[in-house]
Amino acid sequence: MTKLGRIRLIILSKFTLTKAIPKGLKMAEEKEAVETQQDPLTEVLEAFKKQQKLIIGAVLVVFGVFGGITVKKSMDAANETEAQSKLFKIEKELQSINEEKAKQAAVKDEKAETEAVDTKAQLEAVESQLNSFVSENKSLKAGVRASLILAKILSEEGESQKALEVLDMVKDSLGSGALSSLYKTQKLSLYLDTENYDAAVKLADEMIAKKDESFAHPLAYLKKAIAVEKKGDIEEAKAIYKKLSSDYPEHSAGKTAMQYLRIL
Repeated sequence: MTKLGRIRLIILSKFTLTKAIPKGLKMAEEKEAVETQQDPLTEVLEAFKKQQKLIIGAVLVVFGVFGGITVKKSMDAANETEAQSKLFKIEKELQSINEEKAKQAAVKDEKAETEAVDTKAQLEAVESQLNSFVSENKSLKAGVRASLILAKILSEEGESQKALEVLDMVKDSLGSGALSSLYKTQKLSLYLDTENYDAAVKLADEMIAKKDESFAHPLAYLKKAIAVEKKGDIEEAKAIYKKLSSDYPEHSAGKTAMQYLRIL
């Protein structure tokens, strides 16, 4: 081979090698890109796994919340049951005292009176128990019931203002239903006893406005009419008495309203 031929061969080899290197590098890069590129099905599966984790997390949160609510309800129910059981014992004790008082009232023997049990001291002890019970259980139905019992005792002793204070201890735990209506009806009577006629009218109107307390409406109308009459508005009182006697002629409140109308 001539010298010129050898030179051409060297130049051609260098050119081929130089061109081949970038081409090989590009092929390697393309291969790597293909290998690293995920199959569409794989992408879907990965996305599903991520979504599944989020769903499981959300479900766990929901179960945690509802589980907490369930536990709280169970604890509240257990506390209510325990409180009702304690209140029942106090009520039994109060019943025994009242029976003893009735027995003493029926006996007019001096010797029997001397030997009689001191029911006054026993009643004071029960009042103290009830007061503590209300303070400790004011958020429970048992606490509301206890407040009604204690308020009745205090009212009978002429302590209407103290009775109102006892009822105020549980005013934020009433809810709705029969117990709430009993509470409000008793409070209405105490407002009248303490000559707080404006408060009586306001509470009566609140009761009358509630359909779920319809069974207490006759007494609410009667207490309102009495309060209005005591305030001096005879005509309005007459109008309420007439409505009451007309709407509830067979109810004791309607019959009482009819008697009051005859007097006015």
